[in-house]
Amino acid sequence: WKEDEGEIRFAINRIMKVKYYTTVSEELKYDSLDTSEVLAKINDDELKPMDYSLEILDIDSDSYVFTVVPLEKHHEVAALFFKLK
Repeated sequence: WKEDEGEIRFAINRIMKVKYYTTVSEELKYDSLDTSEVLAKINDDELKPMDYSLEILDIDSDSYVFTVVPLEKHHEVAALFFKLK
């Protein structure tokens, strides 16, 4: 299963805009990677340098449930998502 990188960027930017955060580039950079790798690359290479973190809630599904938080809240949100798993 592979989600289109453009759709991933669109979903992340929709969250970013609602929270009044700076958005990530719409340029496709990782189209040859699978979905989890694209999410990791955007998080590590684009969000974290802007002091944001992508947090993913594992619901044992083909869907990804995620949000973007300030990097300083990463551990708190990750711990909450782990409890919910």
